[in-house]
Amino acid sequence: MVSHVGWNVGIGFVLGFSLSGIDIASLWTTGIAGSDTILGGDYGPEGGLLATFIFSAFAVIVNRIKPR
Repeated sequence: MVSHVGWNVGIGFVLGFSLSGIDIASLWTTGIAGSDTILGGDYGPEGGLLATFIFSAFAVIVNRIKPR
């Protein structure tokens, strides 16, 4: 849950990307140029394949370092 909150704060409130398709006030204004499929388009970065890859890699890393 902490990683999800961190993601939302970083992407939305700090960098200024759309957050689940909602534009919110932020510290910076940024833009995305590229494929909507990879980068999420108007929905924001969490709707793209790049975020899916990042989240999946994070899940694998967390699973490998957790105590058994």
